[in-house]
Amino acid sequence: MSYPPNFHDIQESVIAKLRLDPDLDRDKVKDWINNNYMAASLETEFFTDVQVSSTLPANAASLGVPAALLMLDYVVTQQQNGLYRGPMELVGIDLILEKRAWSGGTISQGAPQMYAYRSGPTPTIEFWPPASGGEIVTFYGNRLPPVLVDDNDVCLIPEPYGSNILEFGADAQAAEFKMNYVMLSTYQQESQYWIQRFRGFQNNRAGNLPGQLRVVRDRKPVPATNSVDTPYNW
Repeated sequence: MSYPPNFHDIQESVIAKLRLDPDLDRDKVKDWINNNYMAASLETEFFTDVQVSSTLPANAASLGVPAALLMLDYVVTQQQNGLYRGPMELVGIDLILEKRAWSGGTISQGAPQMYAYRSGPTPTIEFWPPASGGEIVTFYGNRLPPVLVDDNDVCLIPEPYGSNILEFGADAQAAEFKMNYVMLSTYQQESQYWIQRFRGFQNNRAGNLPGQLRVVRDRKPVPATNSVDTPYNW
């Protein structure tokens, strides 16, 4: 087996562990591996993407979310003059409806500033204020990775996380298929163990700044030694 293991290597490992039929059960194993690949990518927000809308018509108040994006992080508008605004504020649909209430005619307050997400088979965003016409909306979000098809395909989640997440997740589904409930519990725990490790890696991948509170570095860090903290002529 090569490292990192490819799609075929993971299939063989799952088949060997659960004593599956290499011919009759292989298609099921492929589906289980890809199913865990998709789930892990979404749950850890690993596979990000950016999608740009077409130009908004005048008085537009809603817009379909690009089909490729299953989760949104930010939505940004670009005005007719080419200037970008900051991220739109995510609010509830009730606030959008309140803003629209009692308003008639043409409302001109610049590009849309807030949006409410409407879930469904074809998700949309309802925004306010309505478009003046000519704005462009950019969606930042998360999508599914490409499906593993060929034997030499490799999981895009970095090692050592990727192959372990896929393999132990598929092991759990294979154990359920075989009604091996002892191993089912073991493989479910191993799968979650590797997902949690990968989630921790993802949380620190961009840097060591805290994600909950914004840290503004308005001054240089404290020197490591007192010698550089003291004026040379003291």
